[in-house]
Amino acid sequence: MKKELINTIRENIPELSEEDSALIIEKLCRIRKPEFPKMEPPKFEYLTIDNIKNTGSSIKPGNILLNMRKLLIDSSEIGLTIAGVIATPYLIPLAALIVWNKVWSNIKIDLDENHAMTIKLMWENRDTERNWIEEEKSFRLFNQYLKSKNRNEILIDDFKKILSNLESMKCIEKSGDTNWWLREWVKKNI
Repeated sequence: MKKELINTIRENIPELSEEDSALIIEKLCRIRKPEFPKMEPPKFEYLTIDNIKNTGSSIKPGNILLNMRKLLIDSSEIGLTIAGVIATPYLIPLAALIVWNKVWSNIKIDLDENHAMTIKLMWENRDTERNWIEEEKSFRLFNQYLKSKNRNEILIDDFKKILSNLESMKCIEKSGDTNWWLREWVKKNI
């Protein structure tokens, strides 16, 4: 890097020697390795965990496609609402609220306790640099959680079903053979 700066100075001020260019760089520049900012959380994709009820919800636009039946029913209701507003335009604000409510209900998926606690434990114990966690560690943490609630531990196959469900909801993604990447940021409500 320093050599490139010296060459740039010499190209622009040919009267300076290489030593003088190096002296200028030494006195005026501080060269250090680049710093990469930490990843910003997605603005509209996150999981909310309720610590009291031990449940949660996933909120992201991609959730609309996960429940096609509900989407078709809501689409028809939205269509009827819009058709009604065309006949009576003064109801536009109410129709807008109905449409927004239908869209919001389709981008939010509720998580039961097993799914919510799995995500919470994965989030709290993840590698923060790469935002992933090992499957075995997640399994161990989940069974510790169950023990703390005086419940029976689950088998690895049952835990893999939970992970598979979370993967189909696009909350997590398999990274290699034994790691899971957390795709959504987790926000804990007290």
